[in-house]
Amino acid sequence: MTAATIVQAARLPVDYVKALLNHNDKGVTGIYARWHIFEEKREATKVIAKHVGGFL
Repeated sequence: MTAATIVQAARLPVDYVKALLNHNDKGVTGIYARWHIFEEKREATKVIAKHVGGFL
């Protein structure tokens, strides 16, 4: 299971997945919207850590 799948399975928004994977919107919005959503990345990372921790 990939990190993106884990985050989506936790029902976090797809924007969290995109930010975590460092994917960006190449359209006009992506050019002007420069918020880095650090808190959202942190939340997604915590979900992944909790999931992976269950396998260790």
